[in-house]
Amino acid sequence: MQEDSPDPRWSFVDRIPFQWLQKLYSQISRSKIPVLKGRTLFVATDSSGMQRGSRYVVLGILIIDADHSRTWHSDRLRIRQEILKDGRRMSYKNLNDGQRRAALVPFLKAADRMSGLCFLMAFDKRLGKVCTSDALYEKAKTNGVITGKWKPHAFEEMMRTTQLVSTLMAAVAVKDQNICWISDMDERFETPERRVDTARMISAFTSEYIRHSLGELTLGTTEIDEGDRLEEDLTAIPDLAAGAACDLLNSLHEHFGSVPNIPSITPALKGKSELINAWFFDAGASLAKIACVLKEVPGKGMQVGPFELQR
Repeated sequence: MQEDSPDPRWSFVDRIPFQWLQKLYSQISRSKIPVLKGRTLFVATDSSGMQRGSRYVVLGILIIDADHSRTWHSDRLRIRQEILKDGRRMSYKNLNDGQRRAALVPFLKAADRMSGLCFLMAFDKRLGKVCTSDALYEKAKTNGVITGKWKPHAFEEMMRTTQLVSTLMAAVAVKDQNICWISDMDERFETPERRVDTARMISAFTSEYIRHSLGELTLGTTEIDEGDRLEEDLTAIPDLAAGAACDLLNSLHEHFGSVPNIPSITPALKGKSELINAWFFDAGASLAKIACVLKEVPGKGMQVGPFELQR
C-alpha cells in the first residue's frame, strides 16, 4: 500500500533551530491544532510566573479566527453590558472583586465558542536560556538586527514568544490571511525600539516558517483599545489560563518534587485556579486547548511534552 504523502502544513518543523521545540511538535497531537480559514486571525499573548517563588513561567497564546468567532464577540459584549458595566478588565490576579468573580464563568463559557487555539507553554525557571545566548545577542546587536536595549531575561522571553507565535501560526494559518498580534504591555513592547525589534523578529520568523503569502501582519498592545475592550478581552483569556496553569504547576512541583510525566491530580487547587484549570482541561469546545511544559530533570537534562489533569 502506498504511504500517504507528508502533510505540507508541518514542513516548518524541520526548519526550527531548537531541538526542544522540534520535539514538542512531534509529541503534540496534530489533530488538536486546527486550521483556521477566516480572513483575519487575532493572536493574543500574556504570561504568568515572573514573580519570585514561582518555579515556572507560563506563556499563554490565543489564536482565533475572527470571522468564525462572532458568537464569542456578541457573548462578551453582553457580559460587559450585564456584569462588567464599568469596563474593568478580566485578569487572573484581580479576580477577587465581586464583578470579576460573577463574570468569570460566563467569560470562560463564551471563550469556548471561539474558533481557534489556546496554547500554554510552561518553562522551568532552572533551565535558563533555551532560545538565546550571549553570542546570539551580541551578533544581533552588531548586525543591527536589534536596536533596543534588552536585559538577557527580557531578550530570552521575547525570543521564546516570537518563536512559539510564529510556529503556531505556521500550523494554523492559510494563504493571504491578515494577522493581528495583540500583547499585554510587557517588556517586549516597553520602548519604541523594543517594539521595532519584536516586530522585526516576528516578521523574520513567520517568513521562515510560513512559505505561503500572508496578508497584513500588525502588532499592538492593549493600549490601543478603543473602548469596547476587544483587545483586553482577547489577552485576558491567555492571562487567565496561564495564571491558573502556573499555580497548578507550582502545586504539582510542591507535591511531587517535579511535574509528573503522567496525567496528575493535585489536592492543593481551589477557588479560581481549580475553576479555570477545569475549564482549560475540559475537552469538547470549539476552542482547542493544549498545555505543554519544558522542564529540567536532574541527571537527565531537558524534557518537553504536553501535560494534562485527570478529571
